Amino acid sequence: MADANYCIPEEVKAKIPEYSFTENNEKTILGFPLEELYELAQNGQVVVLPCKVGDTVYVTFSNGHILPFIVDRIHILANSEVQVRLRDFFMETVRLSASEFGKTVFITSEEAEAALQERGKTK
Repeated sequence: MADANYCIPEEVKAKIPEYSFTENNEKTILGFPLEELYELAQNGQVVVLPCKVGDTVYVTFSNGHILPFIVDRIHILANSEVQVRLRDFFMETVRLSASEFGKTVFITSEEAEAALQERGKTK
């Protein structure tokens, strides 16, 4: 088996806590041995969420506007797809796939603005 330490994408590593070690000097993350986490990830049993409930995210629109939304709920569907429910400040809700993060939904307003500029759309 490949060394699990090198198979975890950098963007995922940045979101997880530092390693800890068991009495046997085995690397663990959140109490799980690293090799076990690697196997779980390979089997589709580990989900890395793009955000957490309560976070503010920024949604870009084709008209060049950016609106903030609050993450209201996160659902993991039967097909392992992650669905994020957002609400705006008028209590309207939007459901979207986690795959929209980095495309039309961003963690910071700066990322959203940069994406619009890259697409040639500004306010």
